[in-house]
Amino acid sequence: MTRTTATLVERGLLTRVTAPTDRRQVQIAISDAGLALLREDRKRRDAWLAGRFDKLTSVERALLHQVAPLLDRLAQS
Repeated sequence: MTRTTATLVERGLLTRVTAPTDRRQVQIAISDAGLALLREDRKRRDAWLAGRFDKLTSVERALLHQVAPLLDRLAQS
């Protein structure tokens, strides 16, 4: 985990800040560049998924609409 965090800090995607209450602790946060990358990736994935949904029939879309609450419940488990 330390190596992964260090790499993300080096790439400017995360920032490290010493904890104000305990100098032994280091807090990490997503940087503006990291947030922009996440947003761009989400847009790309949403576009891909929308393209996949466009290929479904109306019956298949209706079926997905019916099972969506079940999928939400499974994702929250």
